[in-house]
Amino acid sequence: MASTNSKDKIFFPGTNRPIAFFFVIVPVLTTIVAGTCVYKYKLPIALIGLLLLLIVCCGLLAKAALSSLGDTTIELSAQEIKVQRLVGSASYNWSDIESVKLVDPGVTFCDNSQEGDKRAGIGLILRKADRKEAPSDDNPDVLVVVRAGEDVLKVTKAFERINAMKRGGGTGARGGKPGASPQKAFRKTAAAA
Repeated sequence: MASTNSKDKIFFPGTNRPIAFFFVIVPVLTTIVAGTCVYKYKLPIALIGLLLLLIVCCGLLAKAALSSLGDTTIELSAQEIKVQRLVGSASYNWSDIESVKLVDPGVTFCDNSQEGDKRAGIGLILRKADRKEAPSDDNPDVLVVVRAGEDVLKVTKAFERINAMKRGGGTGARGGKPGASPQKAFRKTAAAA
């Protein structure tokens, strides 16, 4: 069991796939051209709206591609899992995570055409009060890391470490709430009988 102050770090180096570079460079160039058109020329309002939508979409696409190019560091502590990427970071409390899943993310920016179907990702299914149907294992709420080829084994080992931390350090040693004592609850029930 991990102590409350211990932190475990898992590091994934960034991938250097040409497709990811393509989906960073082309959207950035498209954004520059669209921004120049909006700034320089007097255009109809509808066309300006479409160009601004194009700029936003290109920005989101470039951000997604950049996240696969940069390094990913996963930091585990007793309270949370923190994911740091080249573009932004996020943290999730263990109490907000329903489950951790090993998923096949499908084709991503990390893929290489020579690697075939060997890919793996770590997904988090979050607890949501407004969720109407059961969470899908195929579509996790958050993809922590996705890798292909030789890195699949590293993703699998990282999944095991994260899952062990979730079961042990994240939710208490016996899988209950932190600080809960199963023996006390049993004794109270026995005394009432």
